Amino acid sequence: STVAENVLSGGIKLDRRYGRFVPYGTFLAGRGIIQLRNNSAFVSQNSSLVFTYGGGAELLFSSHFGTFGEFQSSHWNLGNSGPLTPYLIGAGVAFHYN
Repeated sequence: STVAENVLSGGIKLDRRYGRFVPYGTFLAGRGIIQLRNNSAFVSQNSSLVFTYGGGAELLFSSHFGTFGEFQSSHWNLGNSGPLTPYLIGAGVAFHYN
């Protein structure tokens, strides 16, 4: 069986630059839909108000390129099914178009 989580959210990102180091925090709120499927057959669906928070840091190599690492955690209130709290740990390369 498979699980699909889709969220449309918006919020704030606060950052502060210390030379080439830029730590940041995020807070988002939105609507999420979770679907459970078994062998491509629809099993169940639920929707929720989703709150996501996290933070990370970017290390700038130049005015256009940097590398970053971040953590995000979400809270879904699915009623009788209980809460769902997935998290994300990510890293990557960023390009800034100035």
